[in-house]
Amino acid sequence: MSLYNILSYVVISLGFLFACFAVCLAYRIQRKGDKEQKGGSKRIILIEIYAFMMFSIILCIISFYLDKGEIHVPENLITNVIGNENLLKNGGFEQDLGHWGTGYFEANKYGGRTRAFYLSEKWIIEDGAWKLKITNASGSVVSGISKFGKKSFKIDMNEEQETQIFATMSQRIDGLTKNAKYIISFWAKTENARRMTFEITTRKTWGPIVQIEEGTYDWREYTHIINIGNNSSVDFRILSVDRGTVWVDGISFKRYYPDDIQN
Repeated sequence: MSLYNILSYVVISLGFLFACFAVCLAYRIQRKGDKEQKGGSKRIILIEIYAFMMFSIILCIISFYLDKGEIHVPENLITNVIGNENLLKNGGFEQDLGHWGTGYFEANKYGGRTRAFYLSEKWIIEDGAWKLKITNASGSVVSGISKFGKKSFKIDMNEEQETQIFATMSQRIDGLTKNAKYIISFWAKTENARRMTFEITTRKTWGPIVQIEEGTYDWREYTHIINIGNNSSVDFRILSVDRGTVWVDGISFKRYYPDDIQN
């Protein structure tokens, strides 16, 4: 059911209730004819009731055309009233890494023992001996460089793209609507970055949904609309798998309502 339908039904219900109330009240006043409501005062009350009835009829007419789609409700009005809640917590990192590190990878595979920003490990052979290699990268909240507020999150990835080498951080988001569309948005500032220096995904396979553009540039906004499929929760995951430096700020994950309005 679209928001147009819901809004039209609400208006119809209000118009019907107001009209019934006005008719009942007018009928009681006309029958009662008590001595305290003589002449002019009674007529004034009746006029007010009839005006109330006309208002109710107008509401019903508006709801009829609204349901037919002949009255346009601006998309940004619906979005601002209903869909402006950021479902991702602390997307501006003003609370440092609060709420991050809560995805299934951190909570299940490692029992919550990993740091919010995880650096992968793998065994390699070096100089004829096995050695544990830890991804050469860092991720931290920094002050003084930001698009909004006072802080942002900085990633320094010092590895070339390589199998099982990555840095990641995620946040579990629950209570979502299955098969609904959501919009991902964030701002990035880069230095010698590559596309896979910074990625965002909500897929369980970790396949990238959003990647940044290569190069060095000041704050640039990225947005992407996704359908979450048959899921009521997702892990909103940041990934870095290639060399470069990026600062990210103003990350958001919101329900995408304009599509509902158009359809």
